[in-house]
Amino acid sequence: MPSTPTSFTETATDLDSIAASQLINTEWVQPGIGVHKMFSGHGDISDAVGHPPATAYALLRPDAQWSLMPVNRDQENTHKVHSELMVKLQAARAASPARQT
Repeated sequence: MPSTPTSFTETATDLDSIAASQLINTEWVQPGIGVHKMFSGHGDISDAVGHPPATAYALLRPDAQWSLMPVNRDQENTHKVHSELMVKLQAARAASPARQT
């Protein structure tokens, strides 16, 4: 027998998990068959015990597109994220001639 949520918080958490799962599996990765290469990022700040409040994961998809997922691990505060990867990719795209189809 399925369990019944006992509070709104439990229901919201369940829905957040479902939404996160859908985002990861349909937007961040390329659905279907293919090899994805994942890279972890790091920040230059940490909390009082040395843990980074935010991190990021970059994914090179089979379609040669990069996908970046920043993760805020701090439940109390928001943090600005600056990605060197995205800056370098944008610069490379701007410097390269347009692809011909």
